[in-house]
Amino acid sequence: MATTINLDEHLLIGGSWIDATGGARFDVTDPATGNKVGSMPNGTEADVKAAIDAAAAALPGWRSTPAIQRARILRKAAELMRERAEEIATAMTSEQGKALAEAKGEVEYAASFFEWFAGEAERVYGEVVPPMNTNNRVLVLRQPVGVVAAITPWNVPAAMMTRKLGPAMAAGCTSVVKPASATPLTAALVLRCIEDAGAPAGVVNLVTSRDAGMVANTIFTDGRVKKISFTGSTEIGKDLIRASAEQVKRLSLELGGHAPYIIFDDADLDEAVEGLIASKYRNAGQTCVCANRFDVQDGVYEAVVAKLAERVRAVIAITRPAGASVIGNDRADLARACGADGVHVGQGDLSVSDVRRLAGTSLLVGVSSHSLAEARAALAAGADVCGVGAMFPTGLKPSIVPGGTAYLREYLSACGRVPHLAIGGITPANVGELAAAGCQGVAVSSVVCAARDPASVVRALVAGLGAAPSGAAAPPLSAGRA
Repeated sequence: MATTINLDEHLLIGGSWIDATGGARFDVTDPATGNKVGSMPNGTEADVKAAIDAAAAALPGWRSTPAIQRARILRKAAELMRERAEEIATAMTSEQGKALAEAKGEVEYAASFFEWFAGEAERVYGEVVPPMNTNNRVLVLRQPVGVVAAITPWNVPAAMMTRKLGPAMAAGCTSVVKPASATPLTAALVLRCIEDAGAPAGVVNLVTSRDAGMVANTIFTDGRVKKISFTGSTEIGKDLIRASAEQVKRLSLELGGHAPYIIFDDADLDEAVEGLIASKYRNAGQTCVCANRFDVQDGVYEAVVAKLAERVRAVIAITRPAGASVIGNDRADLARACGADGVHVGQGDLSVSDVRRLAGTSLLVGVSSHSLAEARAALAAGADVCGVGAMFPTGLKPSIVPGGTAYLREYLSACGRVPHLAIGGITPANVGELAAAGCQGVAVSSVVCAARDPASVVRALVAGLGAAPSGAAAPPLSAGRA
């Protein structure tokens, strides 16, 4: 059963948990239901500067703290994280969407970084370098670089933060943490563990804000911040590289990729398929090392499809309500082999030839709302139903776009029939408005797939539409967003 939380957390600046300057806050929501699960201060430029001030003030004392004492604090923080694993994991699942068991696993994983770097703190050795002149002695000393800014992602909110804070604290650096605005509650709970472990005021500071650009600009223009550690997209990483040039700041960047999963003829197919499932479905597919595409050699292709179909059925059976259709967005033959009632062709792949090639399949075609011509072409080519894509006139969901419902009705009318709805981010809270516009079905996204009780979420969506269970779609075969 899902656990309801409502955490109203604060900024941590100089050892004090405070509100933002001006008092503004933003809601943190459950991605599966849209329900509020907490709130955080919407930090301002003044708050970011105050956090840097606090970190800079704490730096002399922390870097002169004996390494053994820094190590003890890190070990104690790891111990407290494990003691509070249920609380931290529940918050993480509520705001991020991953399964509770996986969230608990991440808490342990996150604590292990503190434990590891506690040991490293005691082994920050220097070097004696043989000199060219025997009258000289050359020594290399390793010293803390200074104030560090840690910018963390939403998909692994605890572990990616401790992997940055652990080495910084071990080396004697102080830090300012800016977590993703989607998952700030996890960050606050982890930082409370660090504080309760005995870290002096200002050693770690937390700033949350909806204005990520303002936070980054304030950090990069402050000469006291000597290093930035960032996990996120390649595009933002490039921006940070450019921003670092003016002061030649040190950067540690973990950016995006496009990982292939390659299976050759001589592979152990059972092991290969198990690895594929683990890669693609872990964290609902939202990891930096998740397989983005599968390349299978011809000699084993059919066997891999059959084995993968069997495993996928086992994975989605847990979250699939009785009688629900499966809408996949992968190859048509793979989708059908996995028991899909339809294939979702995204806007980027949509063509009339695709529709003709998939003749005989009950096809759910995702098209953008501004391209009625594509919808008509798909229908003329034999598509059984058409779907509304996730991009609406202003790039937002129709339930929160002024005039969005009216536009949707116009879209349905222009298509000449009532389509299914293929859109990521819908919730039981807003699906009623879409039903009023004439939609009869729904394709759920990987966010719902990762909910604590996804079957109940799907049933709520179906109930909101007033349709039979067969009008709903279980999680897509590919873990991308519907």
